[in-house]
Amino acid sequence: MGIQMSAHNGWLKTNKASDVDVSDGSSDTVAATNTYLYMPYSEEDIIEMDINIDTIDLENETSTAFVMSYEDGVPSKAYVYDRSDRFYQYDPQPITIGSTYCDVRIYRLKIYSTSLTSEGIMRNFIADSMDSTTMLARYDRNSIYYNQETGEYSPYNTNGILSPERLAPIVPNVKILMLETDHFTTSKKTFVKSNLRCIHAPGGDVYPGDEYYDNWYFENGWHSGQGTTSDNYGNSGRNVDFLFNCDGVHKPSDKIKDPEPDYISKVTLGYNTENAYTETVTDWKGDSGKISLTRTSIPNNFFNLKVNIASSENANNALMQKRYTDFLPYISPAKRRDPRIKNDMEFVPAILFIKETNPDLSTHNEFQDNEWHFYALGNLGDSKKTDYTRSYDPEDMNEFTIEISDNTKNNATFQTGVYQKQDGSYGYETFHLIKTLDKEGELVVTPVSEVSISEHISPVPYDQIDALLF
Repeated sequence: MGIQMSAHNGWLKTNKASDVDVSDGSSDTVAATNTYLYMPYSEEDIIEMDINIDTIDLENETSTAFVMSYEDGVPSKAYVYDRSDRFYQYDPQPITIGSTYCDVRIYRLKIYSTSLTSEGIMRNFIADSMDSTTMLARYDRNSIYYNQETGEYSPYNTNGILSPERLAPIVPNVKILMLETDHFTTSKKTFVKSNLRCIHAPGGDVYPGDEYYDNWYFENGWHSGQGTTSDNYGNSGRNVDFLFNCDGVHKPSDKIKDPEPDYISKVTLGYNTENAYTETVTDWKGDSGKISLTRTSIPNNFFNLKVNIASSENANNALMQKRYTDFLPYISPAKRRDPRIKNDMEFVPAILFIKETNPDLSTHNEFQDNEWHFYALGNLGDSKKTDYTRSYDPEDMNEFTIEISDNTKNNATFQTGVYQKQDGSYGYETFHLIKTLDKEGELVVTPVSEVSISEHISPVPYDQIDALLF
């Protein structure tokens, strides 16, 4: 196998005959495979990079195992291999570190003849520190497992437990979410009834938690998977929507069949404190039964959790959205009306624990018991479906949203103005204008298509226009 590093990323690969950069190119001296593991890493930093190859069960023809890369003791990226992969060379070649585009300074290198556990890699990361100050800092930073006998925290899972109540005090800038549900969702189209609790300990310097406003408990809601792209790799880690906007009259989502008159969401602020107060959702668009992510956020009860497992959702969503908001050079009209309104989705750090409560464990999709389990680290934000939390006003015809992921679909592209008729011919869509006055007496001009619904089949996208006109 070869280990290489280039600018921005490193990679490991088992060899093919064409891999002349890590072998002599002779087809009879290397094993065949098509598997690669790319490992993005932090440049200009001193990092601990580990590659661990789990042992595979050779007696089972269908068995698989992980090749996992670690950066600074934390799992970074992985792929699954099976018995067809080979991690040896018939004609051994040297390990290659560095490349034409990358200078590497190595201060320690270890090679084991056996695979390590995650705890073993963490122990190495701490023990291999360059000085005692760094060693203590690494130990303290990773001490998240609570030992019930000693009352102390440890970085090793064999020395303690990872529970939401014990984790919260040592991560005061993070919201600890506890999703209680019959079974965990398997799709963005699968909605499951749920309760959701948030623990946010005080003492944070970036996101300080308030005993009353940031410790809440939602009851009688739904959760589902979220995101078209993330739905494709949901088994590795699923983005999640939390809907606690049930008022017994309206559908919380178009994908939920019918509203249940007796299934009404409610939230308890200051949960488990003497000042606890419970509020019921009386109108899904009203002000009751909502919480605020921060003291400068619009109250809401429809949230989205982006998890950092199969992709870097923290960078893709939370950090990019925050950067846009922080550096936007002007104030939108909506934000001028209410400074709490954001120009995009707003996210805060969060950790999700889940408990599947159905006694029939065969219905569970994640864990085969009825206990609390860590699920994912990510960011909690208002759903992109909650227009009232952002500057976008669906009633303002001059404002619109653009869907980046699905922008090639007919209903998301900028229209060509050409449409196809029932008889197979094509024509240009024309409009007439309707003039009305709004509530303030201002003139509103609305374009209305003159194309008859009976003759209109579908708009023609740009990629088909040339074939029609030229």
